[in-house]
Amino acid sequence: MPEIESERRTAPRFALSVPVWLESSAGEPEALARDMSADGMFFYTHSKLAVGADIAFTTQLPLEHVALREVQVHYRGKVVRVEEVTAGLFGAAVRTESHEFLF
Repeated sequence: MPEIESERRTAPRFALSVPVWLESSAGEPEALARDMSADGMFFYTHSKLAVGADIAFTTQLPLEHVALREVQVHYRGKVVRVEEVTAGLFGAAVRTESHEFLF
């Protein structure tokens, strides 16, 4: 009998394609988000991140129906999964532990 993989997500995910600046970034975005939830984000990057590593990054989130057009949010978290999508392109799942809005 095949084993059924248990769902690892603890909150609903929303598709969201936004730039991601890793803390070491100096200017240009280093990653592109695929989706996010209240406690995590999955993004694509050319940097191979280590599972279990602490990570800090900033992203720019679009806002609808408010005076601001977008807001930057700085996150801290842990890399929980990394998969190679194609040669030199990796997908990283990050569990966020804290965030701060930057206005």
